[in-house]
Amino acid sequence: MESNAVTIELVPPSVSSQEIEREFTLEVELENEGRFFAWELLRGRAWIRNVASRSHRIVHPGLASLGLVGPGGWPSRGSWSDCRETLELGPGERVDVPLARTLGAHDWRARSEHDLELVHVWNGRIEQFDPEKPDLPAGYGAMADVPTFELRTRAFRIVMESPLTVELVPLAPVPSGRRYRLSEILRLELRNVSDKPVELASSEAPLEIEVFAPDSHHRFKVSRVLVLPAHGELELTSDPELGIDAWSENERIGARPRNKGQAYLRRKGWVHPVSSRPVKFDLR
Repeated sequence: MESNAVTIELVPPSVSSQEIEREFTLEVELENEGRFFAWELLRGRAWIRNVASRSHRIVHPGLASLGLVGPGGWPSRGSWSDCRETLELGPGERVDVPLARTLGAHDWRARSEHDLELVHVWNGRIEQFDPEKPDLPAGYGAMADVPTFELRTRAFRIVMESPLTVELVPLAPVPSGRRYRLSEILRLELRNVSDKPVELASSEAPLEIEVFAPDSHHRFKVSRVLVLPAHGELELTSDPELGIDAWSENERIGARPRNKGQAYLRRKGWVHPVSSRPVKFDLR
């Protein structure tokens, strides 16, 4: 499919790229020294700082011009920019950049350790994707005074820890011709393999549990405070106070049992669920 992008070239800048790259720094600060649970939303902040003794105008980054790359790498969308405004920063002044959405767009599940740099690229041009509106929006004219530049943070490391394991354990063959409790045929085990406790539930952020069992799809919610100690274990279906048990549904709805099962844990603030491996049940 052909692109309808219209490229608008700006007049040559009066300040060199080398001056911008020498007199501005891009800095990042991560919570917890860059160590996060794999299901957490990453938290931190980043900013551009003027380290010179004079004022400078700089292009404030948009999402497309800001990227996380390996050391020395190049942002995948670095060939164009969605920058929206210019800002003049005096000596020692700084301006925040949109780090949260940049962190949220990165794939963190491929591995546990990530050596990265945050890069802001301004290419000296703007691409408008609406050919019906070719005029520059307000604020673009000032970008003519800003040369092309590339700002990088120092290299930093983010470690995604996965201390919580979930295991769905088949216990016995699935009964035929009668109702049964889920606790008769399965056990749901949680383990914390880290040196720190893991909060699983609270009244403000309940733990939601989904169990795909042979008979049906079951949902449970734990709203009380539930903390798994360091190197601790918890078997959910054996604790009657948690209520992680239910009667089978096959006989009531007339469905044939399935031999596969899996469990998922979700919680407010988790960016993706923590799941067990799929298991097979005995349907004899």
